[in-house]
Amino acid sequence: MFGLSSAELNNWLVKIFTSGYFPPRMEDEKRSQQSSRKGLSGGDFAGVGIQFAAAIIVFLFAGQWVDDRLGTNGLFTIAGVFIGAGAAFYNMYRKISAAQKQDDEERSANRGPDSRDGPR
Repeated sequence: MFGLSSAELNNWLVKIFTSGYFPPRMEDEKRSQQSSRKGLSGGDFAGVGIQFAAAIIVFLFAGQWVDDRLGTNGLFTIAGVFIGAGAAFYNMYRKISAAQKQDDEERSANRGPDSRDGPR
């Protein structure tokens, strides 16, 4: 800082960050408990977007490669984009359907056998 040597500055910073204002180890009680759910996490659903983009890009480049080999003017590039998008949509549908099915099974298991019809 202003007029402090590097050693004095380091000591000053160490005093700030090792002061008693901070607990020695910060923990979140909610996060320390393991979740009993075995379903898909938020990371799995975030990965769906990346997989979607990756499938389109891979098929786009595959279509361009085939166009360059055969000498066609973009026919396989366009087909590759549509095939990649279709494959990506199908993959997304499968993941979301599986997660929905698992969620429905968990909810029905938690409700019990007598509460299928709901309150009357």
